[in-house]
Amino acid sequence: MFIALLLVAPAAAMLRGQGRARGKISSDMQPEVVAQLLTSVEKKWIQGRMMVLNNVTDDESSYSTMEVSCLKVSSAIVAGSEGEKDKVVEYMQDVCGSGGSKDMCHEFASGIENVMTDDESFNRDGLDLKPFCKKFWANTIETAAQVEKQRLDAEEAKKAAEEKKRAEEEEKREEEEKKHEEEEAKKREEAAAEKAKKAAEEAAEKAKEEALQKAQEEAYQKAEQEAEAKAKTEIATSKQNATVATQNTTEAQADFQNPAETQTEAATETEVPQTNATSAVAVESAQAPANASEPEATEAAPAEEVKNATALVSKKALVSKNATETKVTTNATKATPAKAASNVTKTNATKAAKK
Repeated sequence: MFIALLLVAPAAAMLRGQGRARGKISSDMQPEVVAQLLTSVEKKWIQGRMMVLNNVTDDESSYSTMEVSCLKVSSAIVAGSEGEKDKVVEYMQDVCGSGGSKDMCHEFASGIENVMTDDESFNRDGLDLKPFCKKFWANTIETAAQVEKQRLDAEEAKKAAEEKKRAEEEEKREEEEKKHEEEEAKKREEAAAEKAKKAAEEAAEKAKEEALQKAQEEAYQKAEQEAEAKAKTEIATSKQNATVATQNTTEAQADFQNPAETQTEAATETEVPQTNATSAVAVESAQAPANASEPEATEAAPAEEVKNATALVSKKALVSKNATETKVTTNATKATPAKAASNVTKTNATKAAKK
């Protein structure tokens, strides 16, 4: 405000020095400087009023500060015109046309003009500018403060909305990145699990194939061993059968070359039944005298029994001879490797001879 007074003082002095020379007022008063001064103080007044609207300070305190500077500026303008209302009007037109807020400047000039009278002396010595400052504060400054507050509130809201939007976008971006990372991690885990599963399946399949191959090899080796053992057994059996066959053939040939011995064996076997039969007849003959009182038919029975026994012995001898001939023929014509069959034939023939 001190700077404002320094700027206003030369303007007032120049107004007083020019008298009524209207043509020189605008050029000598430096309206551009006063316009800058008025714009600066008006901004401060608006800021003070906004502090009241924002509940930073009270209205009385803010107005007291505004009133001091308002009275100094308005009093300097009136004093510089020496109370002449027309000079003030002309001068303020030049000031408001030099820059700054034209609307507020015109309202400030109009407020001063409205409180001035046509009495130059009264305007210089008795003019009270406090009502003008109070009205300018309550109306013009209040309106400008409201507009400025709305503008700042809008800017603040816009800024807050932008910040909120940026925060939401950032949060959304972070969530998307997190989700993307989780998806990628899940994909990596699934890929690793699939790879491990595939590796396990391949290992199991390989192990299965190896086990199958090993089993086949073992089965093949076992089959080879069994075949080899069987072949060895068959060879040994064949050799044994061949040996037995050779022996049987030799025996058969020997029997064929010596048939008399065979017949002698058969005859020897038949002697036992004949002797037994003769003994039976002798016993019965010895017992006959003891039974002399029996009829002759009884004496004739032993002789008949001897005859039958002799016929039975002859029949058995014939059977033995046939069996022996059958044995010789069989051994001569049949050179088989089966020793058991030859032995059975020989045994059966002997049994038949004994009978």
